[in-house]
Order: sequence, then C-alpha cells, then structure tokens
Amino acid sequence: MSNEDLGVQIRKYRLANKISQTELGIILGVSQPTIGSWEKGAYIPKGDKRDYLLKLLNKEDKKEITDTMALNEIISHQRTIIELLQDKIKGMGGTV
Repeated sequence: MSNEDLGVQIRKYRLANKISQTELGIILGVSQPTIGSWEKGAYIPKGDKRDYLLKLLNKEDKKEITDTMALNEIISHQRTIIELLQDKIKGMGGTV
C-alpha cells in the first residue's frame, strides 16, 4: 500500500467513524498535524503507531470495530489529558 493509499484509508476510517483528526491523534498518541500529514501521504506512520492503525483499518474493513469501541478509546484518552491538566494546574498552585 502506497503512502497516498494509506492516507486515503485513514481519512475514510476517520470520516466513517465521525472522528476528527485531533481525536484520532489522541487515540494514537500523535498530534493533529501528524494525522493530517499521514492523510495527505506526506509521511507514513511507523512502528507501533503503524501497527495499531493498520489493525484499526483492517477491523473497519471487516466491520468488527464499533462506534462504541472508538468512543470508549476517545473517552479514555480524554480522561488522561484531563488528569494531566489537573496535575499541571495543581502544580502551579491552582485549584481544580
């Protein structure tokens, strides 16, 4: 699969599951611009990111992944971000 083909597949997956580039980035542990670069075919995911992404795309092709699973992943990552922000605010002397 070429970089461009993979990029098209990533975008199709994201749109089919109503996930923004930012949300997919959170799921994969990368930034929104990275997802954008992948979708354009400018770069390709490597290592664990590529393996996980291909697994997601393969499951999508087989219709085994559900909106609930994707939503649970997003919620889990959002919780982690909120906890990190709360710790940062507390570390700065603020209250949450």
